[in-house]
Amino acid sequence: MSRKRYAYTMGGVPLAEPVEVSEDYRGGDGRMPLFGDGFMANDTAPDGTDISSRAKRREWMSANGVTEASDYATTNERHAKRRTEYFQGRHTNAQMGEAIARALHGSRK
Repeated sequence: MSRKRYAYTMGGVPLAEPVEVSEDYRGGDGRMPLFGDGFMANDTAPDGTDISSRAKRREWMSANGVTEASDYATTNERHAKRRTEYFQGRHTNAQMGEAIARALHGSRK
C-alpha cells in the first residue's frame, strides 16, 4: 500500500482544496526557499533613514545610540530574579532593602 500525496498549491497559487498527486510529482524546484534580508526591504528608521539591510540597520543604531531589547535579555532575567527574591523576602542585598525602606518611609540618614 502506497502513501497518498497531496498538492496544496499549483505554481505558488493556493488551491481551494488539496489535489492528490502521483509519487513522482515534484512541485516547484523541490527545495525549501532560503530566507534573507527580504523582510527588511524598504524599511526606514523613524527619522526616514534607509535601514533596508542588516548592515545599514546596525550602522544607524550605532550612530543613534539605540539597541535591541534582546541585547539585554540576560540582564533582564537577572533583574527579574532579584525582584522576585526581594518581593518574597529573600533578598541578599541588605543595603538595597534599607534604601527601599528609607525611600518608602521618607527617613534619611
